[in-house]
Amino acid sequence: PPVTGLLTVGQRSAIEPEVDLRGHWVDGDVFHVGAITIGNDATIGARTTLLPGAVVGKNADVAPGSGVTDKMTLGNRLNCQMSLNCASEKLE
Repeated sequence: PPVTGLLTVGQRSAIEPEVDLRGHWVDGDVFHVGAITIGNDATIGARTTLLPGAVVGKNADVAPGSGVTDKMTLGNRLNCQMSLNCASEKLE
């Protein structure tokens, strides 16, 4: 189930279907929990996973099927299909 109170979504952001926003995961006997922040005007592609502590900055674009584990800065695009060939680039 989702962890309530740990998700912040900015204005005019778009979150496509089947995005994992739970804010927690279990690694063996360790339970990881943390906040997820999505900035204004950001786009999160379908079937993306945002792990605890993920921050997607203002105007950022996350491609479908990506995994966000840390901070994405203002206006960046993350293209990481099926956890392979990850690349972050500055949007023009």
